Amino acid sequence: MTTEEKDKVYIAIGKNVAKARKKKGLTQMEMAVALGMKSISIIASGEIYSHKKHFNIIHLMSIAKLLEIDVCELLQEG
Repeated sequence: MTTEEKDKVYIAIGKNVAKARKKKGLTQMEMAVALGMKSISIIASGEIYSHKKHFNIIHLMSIAKLLEIDVCELLQEG
């Protein structure tokens, strides 16, 4: 997988997380607190793939559980 292909995957995942979070009616801060994070930086950076920061599998599993969705929904491309 090329770097460009990986970037596209991380961007898609970030958009999926943002969409699912907003659908659930949570702010980035509310999600971060619910996940036990000390700041919103992981959520904010992961959602927009800022500085190539992305969610890891544990983040995604925790986010899916919090949002009451299947983790596969977060992994969909396009």
